[in-house]
Amino acid sequence: MMGAQFCALACFLVFVGFGNMDTFGMSALGPNGMFIAIVCGIYATYLYDVVSRRAPFLHKLYNNGLDSHFRGILDAIVPTMVVVWIFAIINYVISDLANVNCVQEFFELILSHIFVADDNTFVVTLMFILVEHIFWFCGVHGANVLNTVKEDVFVAALQSNIDAVA
Repeated sequence: MMGAQFCALACFLVFVGFGNMDTFGMSALGPNGMFIAIVCGIYATYLYDVVSRRAPFLHKLYNNGLDSHFRGILDAIVPTMVVVWIFAIINYVISDLANVNCVQEFFELILSHIFVADDNTFVVTLMFILVEHIFWFCGVHGANVLNTVKEDVFVAALQSNIDAVA
């Protein structure tokens, strides 16, 4: 089932906005995009399996002249197209509703809004550490996933503290 890996990769590229080269950031292909990559890997593989096994419109091609690997590639085209199409629709809906460029940007926006605090920064810091360790528990490098949040929220707060002391 080699098509599932390529399908998951294509879905990940859809979710990080690879099609829009004007706003695409290479940081999404690094540690910052790890959580989205894991989510895409799990759900795209599951959907690929569902489509390839249960779709009534697919049938296996059996021919004496076809190589088994070539037949496998042909059998993977339609399920991959269906799953990538589903992910593209999800990406489009989230992008349109949230006014962002891709799901990766939406994920970073949600995390940034969670950790914005006006008055109780101690609780927000504890919550940040807790979420970071939950990511670690799930097998994801929590510090890298939350790196954009650290830069947006805590670096700005650190700069205001430096200005207040000076």
